Amino acid sequence: IYFFGMWTSYNRTKILAAADRLLLILIVVYTGIAIANITGWLPLPERISFEEVLQNRLLLFNIDMLKAVLVSFIMMLLLYKFREKRFLFLEVLGEYSFGIFFVHCIFIYSTKALWTDIFGPVSFSLLSFTVYFGFILMISTVTVYFIKKMTGRYSRILIGS
Repeated sequence: IYFFGMWTSYNRTKILAAADRLLLILIVVYTGIAIANITGWLPLPERISFEEVLQNRLLLFNIDMLKAVLVSFIMMLLLYKFREKRFLFLEVLGEYSFGIFFVHCIFIYSTKALWTDIFGPVSFSLLSFTVYFGFILMISTVTVYFIKKMTGRYSRILIGS
């Protein structure tokens, strides 16, 4: 991954010049892999630890790593394509990201504990995880906003932002 990142940085001009062609290809490849993975057509070994790989001298292709690289490229190309456009949501996240990092775990732990006490163990579907993610992001962002408004320049001491 490190060397691939170096190669990408070195060739970024060529990669970004081909953004329109590459973006569609990468989205199709990622979607194909994801569908094959979800439907079971692409049999993948269960999660295996690094220690097991070393002990059993296994050489496994990491499909999750490939998917992560594809998503990284897709995001890079999308962000490049829309580089002139302003997105208020992303600007707010960028401004508050450090504070969000500090407070989000408080909301995750407290909401999971509350949910478990009332309804039992937490089990996420894709939809419920997406809603939960959005809720945690929203409540964390609002909290950071109010902490910054109430404490002014001293908010850095409390939440690092």
